[in-house]
Amino acid sequence: MCIPGTDYRNLTFKHYGTSNGLVNDMVQAIAEDKQGNLWIATEYGISRFNPETQAFDNYFFSAYTLGNVYSDNSSCVSKNGSAMCSATWKLPPT
Repeated sequence: MCIPGTDYRNLTFKHYGTSNGLVNDMVQAIAEDKQGNLWIATEYGISRFNPETQAFDNYFFSAYTLGNVYSDNSSCVSKNGSAMCSATWKLPPT
């Protein structure tokens, strides 16, 4: 995360990883929702990062490991502010 100071000549960078609560260290995409949370799609699940509290919430949407793998650079934010990420694996029919 990049934290600008009073100007962009003095930037501070902070690294977050699995030891801080990120679901996986292989980040595929990042999107910011309208509340300022960062949605981070990884090779194994999605993490929501709250910059104010510096806390992660992790989400898994499939019982299949490959169903929690997301595509590179596959995030966007809808008009209503929802963050979306694209999975790489088609889930079997239920």
